[in-house]
Amino acid sequence: MNVKNFILSYYKNATEGLHIKKVRHSTEAQSPHTHEYFQIFYVIKGNITHYVEKVEGKLYRGDMTIIPPNVEHHIGPIDDGTEFYSFSFMMNIFDKSNKSDRIAVNFLNQLTTVNKASIQPKISLPDDEILYIETIMDRIYKEFNLKQVGNDEIIRSNAVILLTVFARIYFETINDAIPTGVSNLNQYVLYCIQYINANFHEPLSLTDMAKRSAMSKSSFCNAFSTLTGYSFKKYLNLKRIEHSIKLIKKGYQLTVIYGLCGYEDYSTFIRNFKKVMGISPSQYKLNT
Repeated sequence: MNVKNFILSYYKNATEGLHIKKVRHSTEAQSPHTHEYFQIFYVIKGNITHYVEKVEGKLYRGDMTIIPPNVEHHIGPIDDGTEFYSFSFMMNIFDKSNKSDRIAVNFLNQLTTVNKASIQPKISLPDDEILYIETIMDRIYKEFNLKQVGNDEIIRSNAVILLTVFARIYFETINDAIPTGVSNLNQYVLYCIQYINANFHEPLSLTDMAKRSAMSKSSFCNAFSTLTGYSFKKYLNLKRIEHSIKLIKKGYQLTVIYGLCGYEDYSTFIRNFKKVMGISPSQYKLNT
């Protein structure tokens, strides 16, 4: 059986590099096919059965999947009342030189290099992420159809957030199934990045992170810098200072904040705050 390969211009209202629609009925997607672009499915209501390289996944609300280019997939018959987003995009909508795009770009690059058999037909969002992701998808859909000034940038920035969240969930999901000795090390580095984001308040060290990634310190540092644009130490400090700013705005005392952000002493907190913000935390507090 011939497998059709779709191009983005198949969608008549596709803009340069992307397309999004709400799907209630589809015939072409029910035949095994590939495409030149990335595609995200997110189920709004009802359910769909999704096959990736003949591996089946049942998607309900809060479930999503991402299909890289040239990966065969299709969906089963769609029941009445089912609705899902189909978000198709090319890699070139992102700016590789933009640090805010970097994790998203590297995640997409990662997906194009993994074994096709390891592509997940279904990823389930944590309950506390569902409304957040739906808000992002709704914004992308709205901006795509409004076609107002600046909509491309709004779509891109929301897509970056979407893919960053998706990368975290994706690699946390498959990390448990990754056997020891897998050579695709970027998966482990992405996992470590998300571990840092969630545990920056703990006494993390480069040695600990290198062990988590099953890499030497030098290899981990090189891979980490490539993915984030920062050294491990600078990235950790940025996460801690970002959190300290949130606590300052909430009215926390500075002598309490440093411990909540993972610093062992107050002077280190002040020194690192100045490096990032250019002023002391007390000066920042006076200006907020």
